[in-house]
Amino acid sequence: LMAGNPLGAYLNFEQTLSKYSSRPIVWMRMAECCIQCHSKQKEGHSISEYDQLSKNFIIDTSDYTYEGKFQNSGKICGIYKAIQYLRNGIYLIKSVRSKFRGESEIEQIAQKKLDVLEASALLQLSYVHLTLNSSVCALSAAMEILTDSRLKEMGIQTKYLAETYACEALCSLG
Repeated sequence: LMAGNPLGAYLNFEQTLSKYSSRPIVWMRMAECCIQCHSKQKEGHSISEYDQLSKNFIIDTSDYTYEGKFQNSGKICGIYKAIQYLRNGIYLIKSVRSKFRGESEIEQIAQKKLDVLEASALLQLSYVHLTLNSSVCALSAAMEILTDSRLKEMGIQTKYLAETYACEALCSLG
């Protein structure tokens, strides 16, 4: 993913699901792959053009069928899949958090990390819904950050993005 090959990264993440499907970060990374594939699809890059643009190490995924271009990658890792992957990640985050009581310092640190992950997933979810013109869903994800006492303490950038996405969704709704 960092090398600029979201489709290759997606296919590799997909292979790890049997072992790591209970880890929210895997679902979030797969959603990131879908979002990046979608943006490259909109730009109209082919795989080979995209690989040349990245100028980085490219993971060899030659044994996978790309159908030649990013334009055809929607069947493999499309923007709609990002919604499900983000929801999977958020569900896992919330289920893990429910197991903590917050009594020890280690549990409090773990809860803070889960809060950061959840806020990130909700921001991505809001972004994806805005991309798909699903304003009500985008507003819902943004408002969850702004109204949850744990999440609204995430920092100025998180709050700013959540407010921006909420405003965009509200403007879209009229």
